Amino acid sequence: MICAAAGYAVKSDVASAPQVKVYPNPNRDGQLNFHLIGLDETIEHQGVIKLYNMQSQEVGSRSITTGRAQVDVSQLAQGVYQWTINMDGANLGQGKVTIF
Repeated sequence: MICAAAGYAVKSDVASAPQVKVYPNPNRDGQLNFHLIGLDETIEHQGVIKLYNMQSQEVGSRSITTGRAQVDVSQLAQGVYQWTINMDGANLGQGKVTIF
């Protein structure tokens, strides 16, 4: 902030982490879509999406190697679930989804 106030531009060499878009939320159609916006598609990735119930028990997981994936949630009971995405050893995001 001091640099900006003095009129200096600051350029960062640190790549920003991809943003995670999860839809539809709430969900009732059985397919939960994950879209990682800003993921470098020119390299191969190794990741996993995990779903947990409110008792922190894992209820589903799916491997992900690209910026898009679908997770079948049709067998889950109605309720609120937490999701996490880990890609290339880093936590890219977490959030909640409602299934009804």
